[in-house]
Amino acid sequence: MALTQVSTDGVKDANINTADIADQAVALSKLPHGDGSSDGKFLRANNGADPTFESLPTSGISDVVSDTSPQLGGDLDSNTKNIKLGDSASHGASGDDTLIFGADDDMRIYHDGSNAFISNNTGAFVIQDSHAGANAVVIRKGAEVELLHNNVLACETSANGLAFPSGKGIDFSASSNESGSTTELLDDYEEGTFTPTWTFGPNEASGVSYATNTGTYRKIGKFVFFSIHIQLSNKGTISGAGYAQIAGLPFAVDSSGGFGSIAYYDNFGSYNPSVARVTPSEQIYIAQHNSGGYSQDLQHSFMNNSTRLYVGGSYPTTS
Repeated sequence: MALTQVSTDGVKDANINTADIADQAVALSKLPHGDGSSDGKFLRANNGADPTFESLPTSGISDVVSDTSPQLGGDLDSNTKNIKLGDSASHGASGDDTLIFGADDDMRIYHDGSNAFISNNTGAFVIQDSHAGANAVVIRKGAEVELLHNNVLACETSANGLAFPSGKGIDFSASSNESGSTTELLDDYEEGTFTPTWTFGPNEASGVSYATNTGTYRKIGKFVFFSIHIQLSNKGTISGAGYAQIAGLPFAVDSSGGFGSIAYYDNFGSYNPSVARVTPSEQIYIAQHNSGGYSQDLQHSFMNNSTRLYVGGSYPTTS
């Protein structure tokens, strides 16, 4: 039987049966090694033609580019490199350099060349301390933005600006310079109107009516500033002594009380109201004087049917 001869010119006998070659019998050393020009290239099959050494195309491996649903089999390690996205000219549209999260395109992150955007379409957008599980910022869809301290609401936006929950406010304690200070928290501001009325104690007058009785106030923290315009159209009748006070203050008065000044008065006869005193009973007492001296409380008998008074003042409140 003739032997197949192998020389530097190749295989002399073309009758080699590949079935006669044992599996794994051909060592890597028997494969083409290429030369310096093929270093780092891969050996490509060429559909019946001789294999050739090829480089990866600069555009990437073609089957990855053409795959419309590529998947990772594990974590993607950036290997100290960057993942770069271009500007999104269509503001986060699919296929336009946009990071998209969620099965229903729930959130997108992109840059349009001028500004960066995080667009959330489902639920609230929450910035959280992952170690403590505490929310720090919560953006409600079409509603308020909440700022939280250790997962407790500190303030939030509203249609009118910045809103604070009860007990919270602007904390000035970092600039405290008074040893006797009990609080540096500005936790309330309010303004509005109220309806002041004359009362007469201990014997109430009947048939009292008003040409006008209006009051305005501003509450800053626990301090109330008020302004009152009150004018009678009928002072009514009273049996016995009656001391006139103004009632109807908008907030409770604390035990220290407050004071006011008479801005204008009219139709008190010969009696001249001079000072207003705000008492813890939530009434304003009017001090008056005449030629005979001072009397602490204005009396019903000193007034007439068109008595008018403007008074402004302030007092601390318990609320």
